Amino acid sequence: MEWNGVEWNGMEWNGMDQKGTEWSEVGLSGVDKALAELPDLIIMDINLPDISGLEATNRIKANPQTSKIPILAFTANITENDRTSFADAGCDGYMSKPASAQILLDVVSDYLTAS
Repeated sequence: MEWNGVEWNGMEWNGMDQKGTEWSEVGLSGVDKALAELPDLIIMDINLPDISGLEATNRIKANPQTSKIPILAFTANITENDRTSFADAGCDGYMSKPASAQILLDVVSDYLTAS
C-alpha cells in the first residue's frame, strides 16, 4: 500500500492480505490508473488540482471496465448538497476529513470484505 509517500506492500488489514494500492495526486492520472489497475476500491478526494473528484468519478463509472469499482468520496465537504453531488457522480459512499487512521482502515475493510 502506498500512503502519503510511504509504501507498505503485503500489509494485513484485519486479516485481509493486501497486495498493495496505487496513489495518485491528480484526477486524470487516477482515472488512468483505475483503468490500468482495476482496483477493488477507490478513495477519491473531491478537491483535486486538475479535475474534480466528481469528474474523475464520472469518468471511472462511465467506463464499463471500471463502473463496478466502489468509490468512496473522502472530503471535508459534507453538506446535504455535497452528499447528493457525490451520489449523482457515482460515489458509493463518503467519509469526512479529517478522519483517524483507524476509522479509515475500518471503512476500507468494510468495503473490501463486502465485495
